[in-house]
Formats: sequence, C-alpha cells, structure tokens
Amino acid sequence: MKKTYILIIAIIFGLQSGFAQNIQPATAGESTDPTANEQVLINKLQNRHLPGFFGLGFENSVPQGEYMNNIGEAGPGFTLYGGYRVPVVPVTFGIQ
Repeated sequence: MKKTYILIIAIIFGLQSGFAQNIQPATAGESTDPTANEQVLINKLQNRHLPGFFGLGFENSVPQGEYMNNIGEAGPGFTLYGGYRVPVVPVTFGIQ
C-alpha cells in the first residue's frame, strides 16, 4: 500500500516538472522587455474576465491521540476545488 502512495507522489512530481516552463536566462545584449505586440497581448490577458477557477491538491491527514491509536497510519488524499465568479456582482461561489 505504501509503495502505491510513493508511486503516485513520484508521478505527480514528475508531471509537475514535465509541464513546468523552462526559463532561459537572457544572454548578454539580449533584451528581456516585451515587444509592442507582446505588451498588447499581455494587457488583453490581464483585463480579461475569468468566470471561474479550479485546482487539484494533495493532502496528508495524520490523526492524533486516540484516533491515531485506532487507525494506526496517516491518510494521504487529493482535493479538487473550484468556483464561479458572478460577472455582475463582486461575489465568487466556490466548493471544495
């Protein structure tokens, strides 16, 4: 059972690093400032309405005291959360 959890965690970290951006440092004389077209796109994306959000997380529950004596081990798990932002009013509804 523990080997399965270790394998799942290893896969998650492997996927995370596999999909991460590779940031290359600027070489000498190369500008890191965005061009005019890139700046227009950045401004459009920053002002765009995002109606919702979601995410996935990993949690590890470690019972304490008498509860731990009855169970005997920690309980890893995943969480899924999300929400919706109402465009007319400044309210966001979410669930986890």
